[in-house]
Amino acid sequence: MTNSIRTVLDNTTALTYPRKDRLPLFVWAIQHPGTEKVAEISDILSQLDDRGIPLISARGTKDSKTSLANGLRVGRLQQEAGLMVPVNANAVLHHFFNGDTNTAHIDEDGNTFFDHSFDPNVSIGCPFAVEHRIPVIRDRDIHLADAYRQAGITIDVAFAD
Repeated sequence: MTNSIRTVLDNTTALTYPRKDRLPLFVWAIQHPGTEKVAEISDILSQLDDRGIPLISARGTKDSKTSLANGLRVGRLQQEAGLMVPVNANAVLHHFFNGDTNTAHIDEDGNTFFDHSFDPNVSIGCPFAVEHRIPVIRDRDIHLADAYRQAGITIDVAFAD
C-alpha cells in the first residue's frame, strides 16, 4: 500500500449513506496500489470504495508496459467487484507538443517560439499547429483502449489534463 493510500484511509471514514450512482471522489495521489498482490489490491479497493474513492490506474510515460499491466490487474479486480474503472490517460497525451518547430507559435515577425511557462523542459506550441501529431496520439489512445478491451475490461472514465 502506498503512503498516499495509507494517508487517505487514515484520514477518512466510510460513507454514511450509499454513493449509489453519484460519482466517486477522485483523489489524484491514489494512482497505484503499491503492491501487485491480488488479495492486497482487493482489500485496498474495498476500503477505498467504502469511502467513495476509487483507485485510479495511470499509464506511465517511462515504463508503459509495466504500468499498463498494473492498470489491467487493478481494472480486472475493480470490474469483478462491480467498481468503477478509472484511468489516468495523461501519458497518452505526453509530448503532444514534442519540440518540433512545426508545432511552434509564430510571432508577428515570423519567428517561431514555444511557451515554457508550464515546465522549462516542455515546449508548448500552438494548438492550431498540431494536426500532424494527431495520428501519433491517436495510436497511443487506441493502444490503451484496445489493451483494456482485449482484457475484457470496460474503462468507465478516462481523463487527461
